[in-house]
Amino acid sequence: MNGVLYGFLTVLTNLFISNIVLIDALSLDFEEGFSTFTGETGAGKSILLDAIALSIGTRGDLSLIRKGSEEAIACSTFSIKKKHPVFKILEEYNLVDHSDPTQIRLRRILHPKRSKAFVNDIPVGVSVLKEIGQQILEIHGQFDSLFNAAIHRNILDQLITEKNFQTTKEKLKNIFDHWKTQEQKLKTLKYKKDSAAQQRILFHSIQQDLSSLEILENEELCLLSEREKIADFGNMAKSIQRVNMLFTEPTFIKEFHSVLSTIEKSDSTALNPLRLPLKTIESNILEVDAVSSDLLQKTQSLALRLNEIDERLHTLRMMAKKYGVTTDQLPQLLQDAEQGLTEDLEADIIFCEKEITSIKEKYIEQADILSVFRKKQAETLSKNVESELNFLQLKQARFHVHIQKLDLAQATISGLDQVEFQIAANKGQDFAPLIKAASGGEASRIMLAIKAIISTSINLGTIIFDEIETGVGGATATAIGERLKILSQHTQVLSITHSPQVTAKSDQHYLVKKEHQAHTTKTSVGLLTNQQRLEEIARMLSGATITEASLSAAKDLL
Repeated sequence: MNGVLYGFLTVLTNLFISNIVLIDALSLDFEEGFSTFTGETGAGKSILLDAIALSIGTRGDLSLIRKGSEEAIACSTFSIKKKHPVFKILEEYNLVDHSDPTQIRLRRILHPKRSKAFVNDIPVGVSVLKEIGQQILEIHGQFDSLFNAAIHRNILDQLITEKNFQTTKEKLKNIFDHWKTQEQKLKTLKYKKDSAAQQRILFHSIQQDLSSLEILENEELCLLSEREKIADFGNMAKSIQRVNMLFTEPTFIKEFHSVLSTIEKSDSTALNPLRLPLKTIESNILEVDAVSSDLLQKTQSLALRLNEIDERLHTLRMMAKKYGVTTDQLPQLLQDAEQGLTEDLEADIIFCEKEITSIKEKYIEQADILSVFRKKQAETLSKNVESELNFLQLKQARFHVHIQKLDLAQATISGLDQVEFQIAANKGQDFAPLIKAASGGEASRIMLAIKAIISTSINLGTIIFDEIETGVGGATATAIGERLKILSQHTQVLSITHSPQVTAKSDQHYLVKKEHQAHTTKTSVGLLTNQQRLEEIARMLSGATITEASLSAAKDLL
C-alpha cells in the first residue's frame, strides 16, 4: 500500500483484456467511487483480478493464456493527479506521456517465449512495471502492505495535522543530516590521525624536494613558450655565422684593402666614381662584422639559457612523476604538505567530538517532541479504529499503536520512535502484530477498519477487495458494504463479492457471466442498468429463481 504514504488520488479508468483464461476480448471503463463485480461461482470474477495483477507486474503465469491463443494481453489505464510521487519514477525512467502526463498505461503481453512489459507504450522490464504499479494500485488480501510495520510510522505521521509537528520534523531532519556529516568528518580525521606518521614522512619528503625549487604557477607552460622562442632564434645561428665568416675572411679583407689603398693613392680622375662606393662598402663590412659578432655572442648566451630551461623542465617533470601529479599541481602539493605538517589533528578531533555530542542533545530534544505528537495521535487512531472494528462486528477486538523508543544508535531521520499497529482480535489475547493476530476474515475486516479511518486524511491508491465478506453475512456484510462505501469517498474501491449487502452499496455494478458455446466457453463482463442490478441482487438473495420476495428485499437493500 505505497499509495497510503503519499496522499494523492489514483483512478483506474480502463481495463483491457485479450485472451486471458476464458476472456477473449474485453474493455471495461471505470469511474471514481465504489464498483462491485458479481456473478455465479466459477463465472470468472477472479480472471479480472488476475488480469489487473498481470498488468501491474505482480502476476505472470503462462497458465493465464487462453487455450488456443499465442499470447495474453492485459492493460490498465490510470488517471493520476499531477503531483503524485509516481511521476518521479516515470521521469527517472523517461516514461512520462507528455501528450497527457496525468494518464498512465501499464501493459503486459504474456507469451511462452517473449513476454513483454510496457509503460505508456514504452518497453520496460517487469520490475519497473511492478515498481510503478505498486505505487498506484493495491490488491487487498494476504499480502496487504499494512502488514508491513515499516510504513506504520509514516502513516501515523501523515495523520498528525499540527503545524508544529511538521516544523519539528523538518528541524530534526536538518539536525540528523548535520550529525551524520560531522560523524563522517570525525571518521576522516581519525583515519588521518591513524595514518599521520606515514603521512608526515611523505609531507617531509615533499617539503624537502619542492620548497627549495620555488616553483611558480604555470611554470612549465612559461618555460615551454620561452624555449620555443629560443629554439627559433637558434635556427638562425648558422646563417649569422656564415655571414660573419664571409665578411671577416682574411684573404678577402686583405685584397679589398689593397684595392682600396691603390685607388686612393691614384691621381686619376677616372677612378673618382669608385672611391665613394668602396668607402661605403668598407663601412658596411665593419658594421656587418660588429652586428654578426654581437649576434653570435647572444646565440651562445641563449644556448646556455636553453640548457637551463631543459634542466628545469626535467626537474619539474621528475618531481611530478615522483608524486603522481602534474607539474601544475606541484605548488598545491607543497602547500598541502606544509599545512599537513602544521595540522593539529588531535585538537580537531576533540572539537568535532564535542560538536557531535551537542548535536545529539539537540536531536534527542526534537525527537522527544515528535514522540509526544505521535503518542497523542496514536491514542486517537486507536480509539477510532476500535470504533470501526465494533461497527464491523469485531466487538471483542482491540487495536493499539505501539510506540517503542529506539536506542540513539538506531536513530533515523524521523526520530527515535518505532511504530507498529497491533491487534488483539479476541478477549484475553495479548496485542500482536497485524499479520499474526487474526484469521483471514478477521484480518480483512481489520485492514478495512484501518483504511476507513486513515483514508479520511490520506488519499490511498486504487484498492481492490476480493470477497472481503467471506465467512460473514447479514449485519456484518451490511457493515462491510457501508465501510467500503465510506472508503470510496476518498479513494477508488473495486470489490469482487458474493454479498448482496455489499453489492447494494456500490456506485457501479458489473456482472460477470460464463457463456457456453459450441466448442468453447467465454466469460463476459458488463455494467448493469438499475433494473438489471435490482434483478442481480434479487438473484444473489434467492438463488437461481428470482421471486417477488427477493425483488422486494433487493429494493430494500438499494
